[in-house]
Amino acid sequence: MFRISRLGASGHLDSYDGMPKIASIAESPCITGTMNPADPSCSRTPTKHHAMIQKATILVSLALHLSACDQAKQEHVTATRERSQAVFGAAPAPTVTSAPQAVVAATAKTPRKLCGGTLSSKGAEISTEVLSRRMADGERELPERIDLKSQFTWINFWAAWCGPCKEEIPLLVEWEKKLKADGVDFKLVFVSLDDDERQLTSFLSQQPTSGLRRSYWLTEGVNRVDWLGKVGMKAAMELPAHLIVDSSGSVRCKVQGAIDASDYSQLREMLHGSR
Repeated sequence: MFRISRLGASGHLDSYDGMPKIASIAESPCITGTMNPADPSCSRTPTKHHAMIQKATILVSLALHLSACDQAKQEHVTATRERSQAVFGAAPAPTVTSAPQAVVAATAKTPRKLCGGTLSSKGAEISTEVLSRRMADGERELPERIDLKSQFTWINFWAAWCGPCKEEIPLLVEWEKKLKADGVDFKLVFVSLDDDERQLTSFLSQQPTSGLRRSYWLTEGVNRVDWLGKVGMKAAMELPAHLIVDSSGSVRCKVQGAIDASDYSQLREMLHGSR
């Protein structure tokens, strides 16, 4: 039992006997910190009474802790006794045999047949009109028209806002280097379908020297609709998209969607077979 004093509403110290009053004192906003101690309503409490309250709070916490320990000991003894009875008095539990688990065979992804496996079929011819061009600072200017001097030209339609387009650009650049090193007359050309010129030029400027720093640009409107319509493509098509064109400008293959690293071996085989 404790005798606790606290500051009453009249400004005088009120005294209480017993535990129950401790909580009300300890929950004072000036003590718990929910009120700023610098608040005038807190400053009326003498410092020595704050100390008394804090001491009383500590004693209460200690008493509650000791009580919890006694309760835990009783629970431990009870649990131990129950386990002992279970070991010596209970019948053995029946053996449970787990049911065999079903094994689901993984379905292997079937690789697509790039260009139907051949570049022999000729399609429509691409437009020979002058295209807009955009380059990063310090880069050589592109020719006014797509250069078709190589045996095969891969035209990639992309945009700076297109995530899959930007992811596959390094892969396409790597393909071009590998094919040329392998003796294949192959050229890579990029054609942007961006609507925002600032977004396009910003992207090109941010690329490393070995990356995409210049591109043709099909501006929004009639020019884009006509150019793509000539090869059977829509101006509002999903990106990325690709064309493989021969030296005469005839479309030999259309690829819709992002390329995959596994497509390279098929492309190499087709290009070698067409030499």
